[in-house]
Amino acid sequence: MTTTEEITEKNMENGVILKQKSLDGEKIKGFKFWVTQFESLDKAISHFTKAAKGMKTGEEVICGILNSALVSRLRSQATQFFVEQAKDLHDDDKASAADLTLEEIDKLRSSNRIVITEEDAMAYVPGERDNDALASLRKLRDEARKMAVKFKDEGKLELAREKVKQFAEYDSRIKQKEAEEGAKLLALLG
Repeated sequence: MTTTEEITEKNMENGVILKQKSLDGEKIKGFKFWVTQFESLDKAISHFTKAAKGMKTGEEVICGILNSALVSRLRSQATQFFVEQAKDLHDDDKASAADLTLEEIDKLRSSNRIVITEEDAMAYVPGERDNDALASLRKLRDEARKMAVKFKDEGKLELAREKVKQFAEYDSRIKQKEAEEGAKLLALLG
């Protein structure tokens, strides 16, 4: 009996790569689709210029893709603002935006409605984590704690001390950030 290995990637001409991806989800799991990937920006511009057949330039297509992705990611961050508010107001790490009452939403609405500032939007870099977000700081603090214990157990005391210093720095930033967010929340709720 012979088996054939399924092709999941094809190198096409001009630096275009086709990759096969799978869909997730209970009912549609196992269905697949192909997606184009590129070795460089120049290759992508060239490909889309040809594919658009004079309707758009490759640069216009790529700017459209980029702008759409930026809107989607920043919308997600803006939505996360309400998740954080719900967690703070309800003192529940598992709270979601849906847990906010209409009264709480009205109080938030009566204050500044801008949840991502112009400065935040200009500073945003896709794929870069916000290491000042409380969740990120807590993860970094916990990782520093684990590594400190690991290095201590391995007898690497200098490395353990460095991780303890990192832990203390993250812990201090967390406390400062919690105080700032608490003050903002109190100001919002009047």
